[in-house]
Amino acid sequence: MNLVEGNLNLNSSQKKGEKKMERLWNFIKDEEGLETVEWGVMLFLIITGLAIVVGTLGDKIVSIFNQVLAELS
Repeated sequence: MNLVEGNLNLNSSQKKGEKKMERLWNFIKDEEGLETVEWGVMLFLIITGLAIVVGTLGDKIVSIFNQVLAELS
């Protein structure tokens, strides 16, 4: 491989990188892409909130059910 071939490969990889960056910027500028990210963030927050609530109240709920079962027995 000579120097010219090396430059051709470099230019080819640069063009591929530029195309990838252009697709990324188009995705970021696209409102549908942002809407998808917003839905993902909201879903993450909801799941995190539920996990915190269940973790905090989980023991209390179990004890309430155990008391009910004990009274029914």
